[in-house]
Amino acid sequence: MRLLVITNDFPPNPGGIENYIYSLVRRWPPHEVIVVTRRMAGSERFDAMQDFEIVREPVDTLFPKPGLVRRLNRMVHKREIDLVHFPSVLPLGLMGEGLGRPYALTIHGGEFVLASRIPGARTALKAVCRGAGMIMPESSFAESLVTALLGPQVPMARVTCGVDVDRYARGAADPVTLGTDGPVVVSVGRQIPRKGGRTLISAFPEVLKSHPDAHLMIVGGGPDLARLEDMVAEGRLEASVTLAGPQPWDRIPGYLAAADIFALPTRTRFLGTETEGLPLVYVEAAAAGLPLIGADVGGVCDAVRPGETGLLVDGSDPGQTASAIVGLMDDPGEARRLGSGARKMVEQEFSWDAIYGLYRKAMESAR
Repeated sequence: MRLLVITNDFPPNPGGIENYIYSLVRRWPPHEVIVVTRRMAGSERFDAMQDFEIVREPVDTLFPKPGLVRRLNRMVHKREIDLVHFPSVLPLGLMGEGLGRPYALTIHGGEFVLASRIPGARTALKAVCRGAGMIMPESSFAESLVTALLGPQVPMARVTCGVDVDRYARGAADPVTLGTDGPVVVSVGRQIPRKGGRTLISAFPEVLKSHPDAHLMIVGGGPDLARLEDMVAEGRLEASVTLAGPQPWDRIPGYLAAADIFALPTRTRFLGTETEGLPLVYVEAAAAGLPLIGADVGGVCDAVRPGETGLLVDGSDPGQTASAIVGLMDDPGEARRLGSGARKMVEQEFSWDAIYGLYRKAMESAR
């Protein structure tokens, strides 16, 4: 089955969606898949290392313009494509009906919420989804969004994010050096307001009252990083908080290996139009055997399961977040139990081989 994947979200650009798509595509038989995506810094070197075909359009962002549609139509017929996959619904999914092949959609969550609340976009969203041979929500939250918009009868199969289980196992990566013997909390993600970096920094003085040797390490770049730096300086927390900035994907296991607790108290913003599906980093941290602290928004609860893999908090409440962190630091045995539960969950449900099996089955059903 020859597959064409059309996306703006692809490596070497970093991000959870980019890694999600790449991890699925690279398991597909390489002679049977083509990825069409946009140009970006470092793409030539990245593409040369792959054994499948990547076509880079010479634009910063793909839009469903007539020229692109014509080129894709020629590709579909010349290369005998059987199925098209749009990893995001809008805007590229608007090309689905015009390519003359069955197509599948991945639903992540946040973009679906926003589009469903704008009348014109909602109409387009429904049309694209109703034309799909398969809809693949990434989380229980995304699945509920599809059902609310289209009803329960649409062809749908949940295909969640996954991880390389061995890559994140304890002992597989050398931990980064922090110069502290105290408990370490790590948070990884793009630094935007909803990801909870401000909440963690606001919470940490309370953590330090009972655990003065504790350390917070926030990994990732983004537009909110400057604000986080100001908060650290204003709170005189330089000795207890490390802002590691953006890091290449292959270094993330080392940061997780240095930690005792993973915390990402993300939150919903703008009346629910900015929210989460299931951020991959929760699953990566679980694979590293860390107890998880997350917020009860979007599909986070698919990975952060209270009493089993971690704790859910109000991501806008520093006091509640501090209490959860202190509770795990006060009870290392409970922290280890939750971390073991998180690792077991990943081994059973989130290995990439298992997720690829679901993806392949869903895509075959879309034809």
